[in-house]
Amino acid sequence: LTNSGFEADLTDWINWGSVSISGLVHSGAKAAYVPPGIESGGSYELMGVAGNTYQLSAWAKTTSPATWSSIELSFYDAGWNTIEYRE
Repeated sequence: LTNSGFEADLTDWINWGSVSISGLVHSGAKAAYVPPGIESGGSYELMGVAGNTYQLSAWAKTTSPATWSSIELSFYDAGWNTIEYRE
């Protein structure tokens, strides 16, 4: 995964909505920022190899208890049919 820490802004990420770059970070110098109240987010496509094991970790921060957020992971086959979806 290239640019996993958003150090190159949103390069290699698919921005669907109003995602921007912020200096409020967990580590590094930059983070992705998704504004509250707007349905938007970002995604990253990575081609996996059958039989390999992959590890994903992520950090998310909300600005208030009333703000809803999620991290989702989807798996697709070569025909883009959903194999599994996790939220």
